Amino acid sequence: MKKNIMFIIPTLCGGGAEKTVANLSNYLIDKYNIYIVVFKDTETKYSYSGNLIILNNNPSKNVFKKIIFTIKSIFKLKKLKKDLKIDYSISFLTPADSLNVFSKVKTCKNYISIRNTDSILMKNKIMRLLTKVSCKKCDHIISISKQVQDDIINNFGIKKGKITTIYNPSLSIEFGKSDNIFEESFYKKNKVIVNIGRLTEQKGQWHLIKAFSKVVEKVPNAKLLILGQGEMKERLEKLVKMYKMERHVFLVGFVNNPYDYLKKSKCFIFSSLFEGLGNSLLEAMSCEVPIISTDCISGPREILAPNTDYRKKVENKYVKEEYGILTPVFKSSDDNVISKEELILSNAICEMITSEKLLCHYKEKSRERVKDFKIENIVMQWIETIER
Repeated sequence: MKKNIMFIIPTLCGGGAEKTVANLSNYLIDKYNIYIVVFKDTETKYSYSGNLIILNNNPSKNVFKKIIFTIKSIFKLKKLKKDLKIDYSISFLTPADSLNVFSKVKTCKNYISIRNTDSILMKNKIMRLLTKVSCKKCDHIISISKQVQDDIINNFGIKKGKITTIYNPSLSIEFGKSDNIFEESFYKKNKVIVNIGRLTEQKGQWHLIKAFSKVVEKVPNAKLLILGQGEMKERLEKLVKMYKMERHVFLVGFVNNPYDYLKKSKCFIFSSLFEGLGNSLLEAMSCEVPIISTDCISGPREILAPNTDYRKKVENKYVKEEYGILTPVFKSSDDNVISKEELILSNAICEMITSEKLLCHYKEKSRERVKDFKIENIVMQWIETIER
């Protein structure tokens, strides 16, 4: 008889955690009965397998109503776990982790998946406390990278034996599935660069736009496509106009299937200030695209320079590592001044897109490295961990 797994996550739309849940459900459906619990339903969602359960279609932003929603959700989840005879409940992201551990029942093992460097992300003391409580009360923690594991140990007081690191998987790519808004001639005439991520402070796209303003001075046919949506959109639009980049930088919006954009691009730029791992790095590698990334905490170095100390970070220059180029993390927040780190990134981009030899080298390296993240191997690690 199949065992029952419940995934708990706020939505199935938008980010790396949501995509991971969808992908795991698709690959685990033959072995388990899958139930996915979300806080609200959304029109756009990643393709998933199993039964979708909606806790509340419209959780309020009002603090008092949010507390009521949380209490009701805990009781709903507890009842669902009992009624559906759930064997393993696995939550993703802090709000879902809290509901998971507080709705614990004796017959169900509770796992939480930590997807980011929460000591940096959690500026709110209440959220930090909730993360710490979730880590303490759950049965086991799955971290997305080694440096995230270190963060949990050092900042939330959790013993190493309670944590397993499982990287995100790379996926089989299907081309021709996205509504690519650019003609084929656009890619042939220009040196197209892609960035993928939510338009948030963490993802650092405003630094990338400033750096790109220096790139086009040397490479006039360089174009930057930023795929994603989020609260920083208005600021990014203003920056594009401020630096007169309307003909060079395009905010494409959310793209459910970014692979056609990636495959046709010269290289992929990862501009985050901090991360958990960096799903889009693996997506780009799956499309055999050369990578330039900030050497942020955490993830990029573990992917692009696995034989180095993942705690080491580059400064004052860019470094050609085994599987991609690493650049310093941005420090300045002044929109009006091009910072040293932004200049370094612009120089790295210029060298990459003007050197066919370098492009071919890192294209091959992406093809080679992504094999280490095959989904079949990652899924087996999940199965071994939850059933251990």
